[in-house]
Amino acid sequence: NAKIAVIQFQISPPKTDIEQNIVVSDYTMMDRILKEERNYILGIIKKIKATGCNVLLIQKSILRDAVTDLSLH
Repeated sequence: NAKIAVIQFQISPPKTDIEQNIVVSDYTMMDRILKEERNYILGIIKKIKATGCNVLLIQKSILRDAVTDLSLH
């Protein structure tokens, strides 16, 4: 039996409506930003997995890293 989930949002880090630039002064700041984005995506994926669905239909786009994380969880 298929448990199908349909979502109407992107599986990617949130984006604001304003244009912004982030200045990174060293690699540790960049690592922190990337880690926060990954944790955000993992949080979404864990919530989807907790529903027990085994088929996921996405109306919007999905980040490549999220596809990898979905396949692992």
